[in-house]
Amino acid sequence: MMTISPVADRYARAYFQLAREKDMIDRLQEELLEFRNLLRQEPDLQRILFHPRVKESDKKSVLKKVLPDFHPLTLNLFFLLVDKNRFTILNDLVECFGLLKKEHNNQEVVLVHAARPLPQRVQKALEEKLQKSFGKEIELRVIIDEKIIGGLVLQVGDELIDGSIRRSLEKLKERLQGIQVSQLGVSES
Repeated sequence: MMTISPVADRYARAYFQLAREKDMIDRLQEELLEFRNLLRQEPDLQRILFHPRVKESDKKSVLKKVLPDFHPLTLNLFFLLVDKNRFTILNDLVECFGLLKKEHNNQEVVLVHAARPLPQRVQKALEEKLQKSFGKEIELRVIIDEKIIGGLVLQVGDELIDGSIRRSLEKLKERLQGIQVSQLGVSES
């Protein structure tokens, strides 16, 4: 499960509210994603923005030059991150913005852990069932995890639904360990 810092959550919520008010959610999310990818591809840019000895004014100048077509709201967000020395929250901020967008669009991402790839028809049926249960548009993300042996483990937000064979075997083991031999009607002698 992903944990987002409370600071990144506050920044993302404020930025998302502005994006919603200006009807620019998609564009501003694209700019966040584009900038995050740029930082990953350009380590020199990352070093400049994260270095404590580079002046804030120099960091802002670099941002203006590197991002000439970005909307002023996005640039102002980045300037604020520079002023508050909070560029380290960028990844969390981007992730939180994406989650807020999904929530706004009445969408839910469901992580499905399966021992092997699920056939398309099974994914479709699961998606339809979850849409009825949650009343939201569902996006399935299947994660192959052979350790679960069989069955499925679903993660919906903070909720975990474990229908794996591994969990069933663990429960059975716990129950068997709690049974004393005398309860089985078998004598130990």
